[in-house]
Amino acid sequence: MHPFRAVLLAPALLSLAACREARAPALALEGSVSLTESVPSESSLAPSPFLATDAAWLGLVDRARTRLDLAFFYASDAPPSRLTPIVEAIVRARRRGVHVRAVFEKVFLSQYPIIPEHFRREGIDVRLCDRSATTGGIVHTKMMARDGVEAWVGSANFDWRSLEHIHELGVLVANKALAEHVHALVGMDMTLADDQLPAVTETLPVAKYVHLAFNGGAVDAAFGASPRGWLPEGTPWDWPELQRIIDEAKRTLTIELMSYGTHMRDGSTWTALDDALRRAADRGVAVTLVVSSWAATGKHRESLAALQHVGVRVRVVTIAPHSSGPIPFARVIHGKAVAADGEQCWVGTSNGEGDYFLKSRNAGFFLRSIDVCAALQRRIDAIAAGPEATDFAASSGPELPH
Repeated sequence: MHPFRAVLLAPALLSLAACREARAPALALEGSVSLTESVPSESSLAPSPFLATDAAWLGLVDRARTRLDLAFFYASDAPPSRLTPIVEAIVRARRRGVHVRAVFEKVFLSQYPIIPEHFRREGIDVRLCDRSATTGGIVHTKMMARDGVEAWVGSANFDWRSLEHIHELGVLVANKALAEHVHALVGMDMTLADDQLPAVTETLPVAKYVHLAFNGGAVDAAFGASPRGWLPEGTPWDWPELQRIIDEAKRTLTIELMSYGTHMRDGSTWTALDDALRRAADRGVAVTLVVSSWAATGKHRESLAALQHVGVRVRVVTIAPHSSGPIPFARVIHGKAVAADGEQCWVGTSNGEGDYFLKSRNAGFFLRSIDVCAALQRRIDAIAAGPEATDFAASSGPELPH
């Protein structure tokens, strides 16, 4: 070929190559993701841009055809409420032949026995867990899965107050691999005796992401759970992945937690989360931690003060009382979420204390997407800047129950 023709042809070949690269098929989407939220009625929090928690639950239950699993800290209703139709839908699912399994923590059974007993009478397999003698923790999960194709994990307990009077965050996914993770975790807690160690050898797998759709875009999602050593084979411990997200933050780190502290219930300390937030602040990341009014004057107040001292912005949200009068264990923010740079995020069931990651059954979804994580960050930022939020030093509120 003549040198001059080669020079003319080179840009065309580069253009063709770029065109082919642009037309290369994208990764196939393997399902979808939706963020969910509960907003306390009569609060100053702006209306949610996300799917309502009760709508997510009801849709998931009504779509169940063969199996439905749920695992919650406890179950409490005050009919009629937003939870009542969901309880009824679960019973309908059992009556149409769906195999329903439900796991609850035993510690609250004497206080909230009605729903577990009702489920049992309806032929639902109910398991009450007490891990105090083994892990030293509790079953603190809030999650559902159906038919091996769809699952929800979030901060909302199976409690009418979580749908009407508490701020909650969650993630609904339609994906086989992620749904099976939730099914497997429920299955382990259904079959494992409280005084029995898991038979599965700990392999410490890393979080495996799948490619899903979100609002016309794409998001990578993975599942993780706690505590380490009490997980089904192939399910990763969630703390290492959450730590990685925090450590990779370069510009902003926005967090919502009901409570935060470095002291565990047995008196020992766990500073891994605290250390990660301090490292982020030291390298110039703008760190905002949003906590509940319960945490502001509770047993971890010193931990919050120390974190604020190193440059972390601590905002305390106080939800005003409801016009109906005092509502015990309500009118509080209860979300558990971390967003880094609006690009990576986590939504789960753990508060910011070591017991939740080291001793108790918890779970969460990890997400990688500018669309979904930026939306989550904007929402938490709006709460932090809202009229019900104040700087930590100026906050006040009831003491956090132990």
